[in-house]
Amino acid sequence: AAMGEVGLGGEVRPVSNLEPRLKELAKMGFTTCLLPSKSVEGLDGKAFKPLKIKAVATIKEALAEAGIKIPNPREEKPREEQRETVPF
Repeated sequence: AAMGEVGLGGEVRPVSNLEPRLKELAKMGFTTCLLPSKSVEGLDGKAFKPLKIKAVATIKEALAEAGIKIPNPREEKPREEQRETVPF
């Protein structure tokens, strides 16, 4: 599960009323929840066991935690242009 608001710059913004939401996630059987770093500050993780809380600051971090690899367009090799040939 994941909670947060994504800003235009890719930052993950904090959410409110976390405790009831996290308790419900734990009841539903979720094992992991990605949360905005600022929302995790001061949060008692023991209250939501066995739910594992992972703090993320950006959408890039959230995707990495979820095991999703983001391709880097600068690392991709340029495709060779294929031109149609015409016999003479």
